[in-house]
Amino acid sequence: MQRTRFVFGALVRLPMLARLAMLVLLTCFPGLTPLAVSATPCAPATLTIDLDNQGVPVVHATGDPVLAYVLQATGDLLAPWLTLAPFTGSLDYVDPDAPLLPARYYRAVCVESGAVLSQNAVGYVKVKRLAGQRAMAIGCLNAPGGLPPTVSQLIGGLVEGQIPLGTTVHVWNGVQFESAVLGESGWINDPLVLPGFGFWIDVDDANDPHDIYMIGEVPTQELIVVSDIQDDLVGVPYPVDVVWDDTALAGMAPFGSTMTIWNGTTFVDYVKSPMGWSGNPVTLTAGEAVFLSTGVELNLNTCAKPYDWP
Repeated sequence: MQRTRFVFGALVRLPMLARLAMLVLLTCFPGLTPLAVSATPCAPATLTIDLDNQGVPVVHATGDPVLAYVLQATGDLLAPWLTLAPFTGSLDYVDPDAPLLPARYYRAVCVESGAVLSQNAVGYVKVKRLAGQRAMAIGCLNAPGGLPPTVSQLIGGLVEGQIPLGTTVHVWNGVQFESAVLGESGWINDPLVLPGFGFWIDVDDANDPHDIYMIGEVPTQELIVVSDIQDDLVGVPYPVDVVWDDTALAGMAPFGSTMTIWNGTTFVDYVKSPMGWSGNPVTLTAGEAVFLSTGVELNLNTCAKPYDWP
């Protein structure tokens, strides 16, 4: 025998024994308040990221104003996520660990349903620049909406601790370098940083070594890259560490190809032979670009996403 009873804010059908047990609880403990369970599905939050006036990343999370979420982070998109902070509705989070970590990525999870993740993930990757030297990197984070970023979207503008006035960025577009210069009113020219192609950063301060933040959305889909790679500044367009030998570019490159990395002060060459690439295996950190010279065009159209989420 079953009857219908209004319990916990929803209509449910309870067997007689369960109904009696509930009656006993409410009779014996008259102060007991039934827990309320929302019938509204959890709305996934949306995240953005920017730099504050001290050059530190700030994560902005926006969800349903009455729902509870937790902000999570990971330094490796192939590793578990850790909880940073709970919030209701929205949160502006200045990460105190950012100055200590080379990269970090953020998402929001709905408390009512842990399976409901944020619409996107955002994060930062640091580009290390030694005093008096250039820095070389590849854009591995997107602009809002998953679009390729411009220089100003990827590394920001004139903020303390980031890049000084007069900094020049040379972006490889598959054919030539396009340059952007940071002036007092912003960037003079602001080229796109296309998936799979890299750039140089010339900082107009020979005595100032520091890390430069790249910020943006974590790519969520398999990326289409510009084909016909021959003599290019290229790399993996996702924010992950990867062994060069395991990349599609390394496998496609013919014998005699040269891969060149910038170690912060000088160039180091690796040559492909029938035995493989010379030297010890090279691990490219997230955001690290390489010069690749193949002598022939490589028609690479897509680059597989190495992580499951986002």
